[in-house]
Amino acid sequence: MRKDPWKKVLYTKSNYPDNYVDREIFLKELKKNLTLKTYLFGHLVKESCSVTQEFTSVVLFVTLFCHLQEDAINPKVLIMVAGVTTLTCYLASNCINVRIFESLTNGVMDSLQSFIFLSFLFALSPILKTLTESISTDTIYAMTTVMFIIHLLLHDYSRQASVPSAAVSLNAAVFGAVCLSSRLSTTLHVFTLMFVAIVLFALAPRFRQTLLKWHVSIFPSVVITVTGITTVLLVLVSLGAAAFYCLAVLAITFLCPAWFVRLQRFKNIIHGPWDEAMPTL
Repeated sequence: MRKDPWKKVLYTKSNYPDNYVDREIFLKELKKNLTLKTYLFGHLVKESCSVTQEFTSVVLFVTLFCHLQEDAINPKVLIMVAGVTTLTCYLASNCINVRIFESLTNGVMDSLQSFIFLSFLFALSPILKTLTESISTDTIYAMTTVMFIIHLLLHDYSRQASVPSAAVSLNAAVFGAVCLSSRLSTTLHVFTLMFVAIVLFALAPRFRQTLLKWHVSIFPSVVITVTGITTVLLVLVSLGAAAFYCLAVLAITFLCPAWFVRLQRFKNIIHGPWDEAMPTL
């Protein structure tokens, strides 16, 4: 008995079992990569600048710690440079706000809060200096390394929506800064390093989000400038460490995006009649 052509209809009688599927028709309905989003190399390089900037912040902080420990930098000069940089970034961020009166009001409140915070930080500096005296230096360096790795892994690199791990990332960075500051010689050195930590790990990410929101084209130039300053300071500490840092920056900024673009062609998302039906509204 000759069978009738198979049709994908269940409400009529057929000579085929209910679970029968014609191979030719089945394969004709197969489609690939319907919703696949492809990324360009230039776009990925711009997005990777956020990771490069945060990695550079960690390296810059450790480099400044080495200079303070060796008394190669005057802590008063470093406080002045960090303060002027912070004030400049704050004013640049507020220039976006059109409401001048509201900006002035917020500026006064922020200045008062900053003064109170810095006063408490200076008062707590003697405690921070002696906080980990009973712990060996090798253990301090090991804990600092782990904390900074956690900071980089859990940091919020997004432009708008914050992630729940952002608070953990900031706490890890502050804990690492406290560990390193306890190995400095004077209370002024401790206060200077903690102030730099607040600028790099708490205030700099907010300024980065402002740039990415309003002036995306300027952000790569800022990253290049900070990377250059970090490289120069790191060369004065260790030439090998500076070379390793430059290779790491090149890998994060260019090699990883190029690798990702190359791996895109191997991505294969298959769509077919086995997928759940999606209503079209």
